[in-house]
Amino acid sequence: MMSRGRFRAAALVLGALACAGCGGGHGQGGRSQVLRVPQSYRTIQAAVDATRRGDLVLIAPGVYHESVTVAAGHPDIVLRGLDRNRVLLDGQDRLGSGITVNADGVAVENLTVRHYLVNGVVWQPSDQYGSGQSLRGWRGSYITAYDNGLYGVYAFGAVHGRFDHVYGSGQPDSGVYIGNCNACHALVVDSMAEHNQVGYEATNASGDVSVLHNVWTHNRVGVEIDSLRKEPGFPQRGSMLTSNRIVDNNDRGAPRAEDGGFGAGVAINGGSGNQVADNLVSSHSEIGIVVLDSPDSAATNNTVQGNRLEANALDLALETANGLSQGNCFAGNQAPRGGPRSVPGRLQALTGRSCGHSVATGHNRLRLVPAPPQLDYRTVPAPPPQPNMPAAATAPAAPAVGNPEREAVG
Repeated sequence: MMSRGRFRAAALVLGALACAGCGGGHGQGGRSQVLRVPQSYRTIQAAVDATRRGDLVLIAPGVYHESVTVAAGHPDIVLRGLDRNRVLLDGQDRLGSGITVNADGVAVENLTVRHYLVNGVVWQPSDQYGSGQSLRGWRGSYITAYDNGLYGVYAFGAVHGRFDHVYGSGQPDSGVYIGNCNACHALVVDSMAEHNQVGYEATNASGDVSVLHNVWTHNRVGVEIDSLRKEPGFPQRGSMLTSNRIVDNNDRGAPRAEDGGFGAGVAINGGSGNQVADNLVSSHSEIGIVVLDSPDSAATNNTVQGNRLEANALDLALETANGLSQGNCFAGNQAPRGGPRSVPGRLQALTGRSCGHSVATGHNRLRLVPAPPQLDYRTVPAPPPQPNMPAAATAPAAPAVGNPEREAVG
């Protein structure tokens, strides 16, 4: 099930509102229109290709065996299913990605994407990997993505956007991913990922990234924040992971990435300037929260503060070159039975008063067990039904223009 559901996607009032009761085609004077699938357009792709700025593609319940691309010439549109659990894009384990968005300002809402070889839904400025371009304005709301070959929902080289009310399961990489952006201006809120290699993953995602009020559970790893030279956008600097439930990420029944870890709640891998605060991190077989150097960069100036740590084999760990913390700070984290257990020992006492300064912590090393064997992602069971977007049939189109990351409301 989804997490607490306290956030709704706020409708952005446009100069020209979509007419939810209209048929297919465009009205007079450039008014935005509703393009209905399959009533007026047989396929989702045909409807997308007919859109103009501000239009809404409204998709009736059914199973659609197609890969959809929103080309750069179709910005500021909305793709929306009438029923999240009955509008199914199904790649039949032979098509690449479910929906690929190469245009600015596109929102995808209230549908399910499953059984694609690569991604469920991806926003990226170009099909050329690491093109150096940026897509501006994106939003994924009330999306279910499961049993896809790499990622569930994926924003890469995209700025000013958000994921809300997303559910992802059965991906051998991550359920929810943000990467290659600086400054990202991104929000991930009120979403859930389970039975993936990683619940939420951010690689080289820097600057104004807020991840709050989500549930990351029953993955192999709950959260990874990576700084990796092999990926575009290196290095990673600055994000916030706040008020999430990160619980029981020890799922042997989740698919495995080639070099994936296991049994960890939160791993900051070479990142800098990240804040991990006020989360519940519980029931991990290896480690609750770990900060370590990646092969490419030192982990510096990360703050791990005020988290509640319960029933982890080990609560906190810090591994940096030469035993120096380089400004990493662990403070105010709470655990029963005498406080957090850590490597090095007394980690909070060593670093909690020295935020922003290098502190010698010793050379203790975290010893992790090997990850369990691979599992075929196609065998992960389908998830239960997920909550629908309110008023999906009548809400006006709200493309992801302006600052979509600021529009979630309580």
